[in-house]
Amino acid sequence: MNWNPARGGSRGLLVAFALAAAAGCADGITDADRPLLFSAVSAGGDHTCGIGTDGGAFCWGRGAYGELGTGGTEDSPVPVRVGGGVHFTAISAGGSHTCGLAEDGSAYCWGWNVAGQLGTGNTVGYGLPTIVTGGLHFEAITSGENHTCAIAADGTAYCWGDNGSGQLGNGTTLGAVQPVAVAGGLRFISLSAGAAHTCGVSVDGVAYCWGLNHLGQLGTGGTEDAWEPTRVAGDLDFVMISAGFAHTCAIAVDGAAYCWGSNTAGELGNTFIEPPRHAGTLEPGRVHGGAGLVWISAGPHYTCGVGADGVGFCWGRGIYGQIGNGLTLNFATPQRISERPERISAGALRFRSVSTGGTHTCGRATTDAVYCWGTGELGQLGNPGFNYSPVPILVTRLR
Repeated sequence: MNWNPARGGSRGLLVAFALAAAAGCADGITDADRPLLFSAVSAGGDHTCGIGTDGGAFCWGRGAYGELGTGGTEDSPVPVRVGGGVHFTAISAGGSHTCGLAEDGSAYCWGWNVAGQLGTGNTVGYGLPTIVTGGLHFEAITSGENHTCAIAADGTAYCWGDNGSGQLGNGTTLGAVQPVAVAGGLRFISLSAGAAHTCGVSVDGVAYCWGLNHLGQLGTGGTEDAWEPTRVAGDLDFVMISAGFAHTCAIAVDGAAYCWGSNTAGELGNTFIEPPRHAGTLEPGRVHGGAGLVWISAGPHYTCGVGADGVGFCWGRGIYGQIGNGLTLNFATPQRISERPERISAGALRFRSVSTGGTHTCGRATTDAVYCWGTGELGQLGNPGFNYSPVPILVTRLR
């Protein structure tokens, strides 16, 4: 993800135009107009990546650092196939790099590598998928701003890249250009790399965080950084966790959502007082109305989730349209992502997952089509007709 959302770009499209265009036309659809279908999607800083139904990876948006994986550095407003011929089972777009897992569990990364976040044993950037050194096999992977973490088959967590705040969790602040084991011997079922902190849920449902903690994003009840996994305060049991810029959110076993850390734009979703007149929290606080969630994603100053019925919600910073409700305002409580007619089959838009990027959001619908909304001046919405949209628009097929 991109943790510096203050950028320029066109914001001149009228909301009414975006709403009308997002609905599309129900008549005259050809195969070329039908969307690509995806098994996963991940929104990064200014780019987005997904896995096609054939296992091939596609990326779109900014390509200046090779994060699209095509071997070049050009931006693309539509999905372009990642080179290298690797079939992926998981993918994660970071600030300016991307990582994925091959079918055998091998990790591959590409893009910006200033801090060793590609895990290739050096700090050289790569425009094509390059295998992570060490011969490890993983079951999950997560890309942060300048670091990457993954869960091995036995549940052990490994991280690599920038470690200036202890976000690698190995008890030091020394960066690593290849995977290093997270200290403590914990086994994880969920792991998320944020801007400069990392959080995970252990096999027994306990949440741990480590790294930068200046605004309470570790949830430990204080603001001291932690170089090793530190237990999140409280006695809650969790099933999923997501680390954002300076806040963290998680889903408890009963489906309730909890967030902690910075709350400058309402990203914690736990107050009815409108931004910016509210403070963050140092421990988990329950999201108002955030019950029955099955997916959550924390971004820079905003959060999105999906309910058991597939309805999507976002809250927090929305000035770039990333909340997806047709407005460009901040919201201190969850807002329903605007429903749009789907182009393949009529009906309300429902999601399997959502992913928060720098100033854009993408979601994988129950049809396996992908929709994006928010900022798109670099092509990160995946639709050449839009450089901004406050409602979900369909990612178009590669022509």
